[in-house]
Amino acid sequence: TLLLKGYSSYEKILEIATYLRDVTDNASHQGQNRAWVSEILTYKACAENDFNLTKKSFESMASTIVIVTTQGTEGIKVDGSFHQHHAQLYSGGYGLSIITYLSTFMELAEGSLFYQVFTPAKI
Repeated sequence: TLLLKGYSSYEKILEIATYLRDVTDNASHQGQNRAWVSEILTYKACAENDFNLTKKSFESMASTIVIVTTQGTEGIKVDGSFHQHHAQLYSGGYGLSIITYLSTFMELAEGSLFYQVFTPAKI
């Protein structure tokens, strides 16, 4: 949708953006799965020129930066490994992917109000 800006009508872009849904409120989306839905929300928000939705997408992405200590919880573990799909060790695949997504979003946010969600405590 974003690539169509300037080449398609705003109404057509908004129509296409309706296919992108905000599912960031779904608590079952954790780890890299949350990063994916956050990215999709960012595309939707940018297509719709929606500041609050863009902010929500960055907040959702930043929420993946947490050290999880309980067994079966997805995310970054105390030892630096990454688990996805409950207790499955995925440091190379999903782990590499989430670090790529996080660093990209942090770079995109730098110098903007959206960078505030990447607090020093999280980084």
